[in-house]
Amino acid sequence: MHISDGILSTQWCIVWYAVALVFVALGIREIKRRIEETPSYMPLLALMGAAIFVIAVWHIPVPVTGSCSHPIGTPMSAIIVGPFATVVLSAIALIFHAFLAHGGITTLGANTVSMGIVGTFTGYGTYVLLRKVNLSV
Repeated sequence: MHISDGILSTQWCIVWYAVALVFVALGIREIKRRIEETPSYMPLLALMGAAIFVIAVWHIPVPVTGSCSHPIGTPMSAIIVGPFATVVLSAIALIFHAFLAHGGITTLGANTVSMGIVGTFTGYGTYVLLRKVNLSV
């Protein structure tokens, strides 16, 4: 669920932006390196970015609370294009979501951490762990 503008104090917004920017910077560095090695990586990034956005637009109502939840495509993207590149893609998707009243600009850092970083690395870490124990995934 996205955190809307006005929910977090200014201090927390700054903290979450700082954390998110570290991962986004690492992701940009990885993307630049991989595009230099393999130019065909760029269309794959575009496809994964679009998939992350579209999957997250699909809302599932949560009974009793009156709110909704939605899946995120970041674990799938992390497996295909890498976790740090996926953080960049999810940050871009979250900017578009903020313009569509899902989340906010001041809370973009917190939303990037909660969905773009935690979701990405949890899904990717689970995938790697399952592969190491030879489970078919």
